Amino acid sequence: MRILLVHRYFWPDTPPYASMLRTIAEHLASEGHEVHVFTAQPSYGGSDKHETRPKNERLGEVTVTRARLLSERPSQLSRRAVNLVMFAAQVAVKAMRRREYDVVMAATTPPILVALAARLASHAAGAKFVYHMQDIYPEVLAANRHSRFTGRIRLLRWIDALTTRRADRIVVLSRDMKETLGMRHATENVRVINNFLPDKSHSKLSAPNQTKTRWKADSYQVVFAGNLGNFQGLDKVVAAFKVLSESRVAAHLVLLGSGVAELALREQADTLLDDVIFFPGRVTQSEAEMVVSSSDLALVTLNEGVIGTAFPSKTMTYLSCGTPVLAAVEPWSELGEVLISAGAGSACELSSTAIAKAIMELESAESIQTEVVTSLADSYASASSRLPQWSSLIGEL
Repeated sequence: MRILLVHRYFWPDTPPYASMLRTIAEHLASEGHEVHVFTAQPSYGGSDKHETRPKNERLGEVTVTRARLLSERPSQLSRRAVNLVMFAAQVAVKAMRRREYDVVMAATTPPILVALAARLASHAAGAKFVYHMQDIYPEVLAANRHSRFTGRIRLLRWIDALTTRRADRIVVLSRDMKETLGMRHATENVRVINNFLPDKSHSKLSAPNQTKTRWKADSYQVVFAGNLGNFQGLDKVVAAFKVLSESRVAAHLVLLGSGVAELALREQADTLLDDVIFFPGRVTQSEAEMVVSSSDLALVTLNEGVIGTAFPSKTMTYLSCGTPVLAAVEPWSELGEVLISAGAGSACELSSTAIAKAIMELESAESIQTEVVTSLADSYASASSRLPQWSSLIGEL
């Protein structure tokens, strides 16, 4: 089959999906399919941070074509909006060109518009359309903001529902996301294929500068790695460590990364700053993995309701480091059940008391063996466990 994979960011761009999509493309090509990727120049985090790639290139048996967009920085909202429209338009032209593709797949970056353009163009050209939903927009926005569906959200949901309802296949990351789509329409066209850890041979890893991996001796180290934003509920985590400190539990928190909520979190930490709660700042992927590997517990947090619209893929990295995971999400979710049933961690509600209680229980319990955690990573987060599912999906089409 002739397959077109569409995504704004593709290798050697830095998001994990950029490398994961290359692995999927190479796998499908190895099975005899003719695989094309339509993307843009590397630009994640700002165009000025990346080297320009050829407009057309071959990566093994995969053909890559890159759209022409305006240079942009994260703060240039108008340019980003123009690029969204430009990319969607070029996707439509590419998908319809000479009616040469049997399958077109688009993901949710950028959200809604690109998938809509790809679906309309692919069906007009007689191709099957696959919608790879990393997040369910706009429901994820409403869940993160704890808001009801406004008129704008309802309109965006109606537009995206046109895409999901008429897609030949939809790929989501968990059964929770599938259930959320079930609130839109029947889910006979939905398949659950979670993400997997990118092939590290595709990554350009720099030499680590971060030599410190533990911030206090003889203290239980809990790490959170990622965006310190308003939608992670990290204020509940800081509050939990105030509870632990008052209870004289020997535990400390390392918040790796940066974000718009960092200043407020530092202020909330108050006297615990640089004693119980530490902010090392942004680090490279390899540096983050070193810290996670040296920690006693890794933390995932999602606002209530978000687990039905997204899956925290950082969980995969945590597990690959052999570090037990505490997921502050709905315990009945797929993520919560997987961690608990495998004995690789625990789950609790996103509240300061629940998080503090869970940390105390994990800290006082018999330690979880690294082998148990990495075994779950091999069975749940590896490419070898997911690529056969992609083969099966293409076989259905």
